[in-house]
Amino acid sequence: MAYLRRKNIFSSGERMRNFKTSYGKIAILVCADSWHPVLPYISALDGASIFIHTVASFEKGLGEEISNRIAWERLNKFYAQIFSCYVIFVNRVGYEGENRFWGESAVIAPGGKEVTKADYYKEQLITAIVDLKKCGIIGIFCQNLEKRKLI
Repeated sequence: MAYLRRKNIFSSGERMRNFKTSYGKIAILVCADSWHPVLPYISALDGASIFIHTVASFEKGLGEEISNRIAWERLNKFYAQIFSCYVIFVNRVGYEGENRFWGESAVIAPGGKEVTKADYYKEQLITAIVDLKKCGIIGIFCQNLEKRKLI
């Protein structure tokens, strides 16, 4: 599928680091980056309190047998839970040719609970209050993160 041939548009990076903001360290993971567990792991080691997953995920992107929507919901909640961070999921909505993008952008709190979520198939602006004091408390994995160093 030509739509998924990102190598024609993007090239591999040589390193990945978070960036500091007044809200804490943030990691931006673009679409397929989120499907490679090592990248969120590196982000957590680098101290990210917030993961932003920007995606253009359409309904049948994983084929007929796998629900792309359910897969993303599970993945986002898993990362929020295991790394005890906020996950801001931003998905495209609308059509491009035969591809239908379902939207459903969401904010997931540490522990995996949804703070807010946009409707399916509807353009919306959602907002959420993010309490960074909750980061690092709930995570199963985070208890050992401070012992590990990113070189």
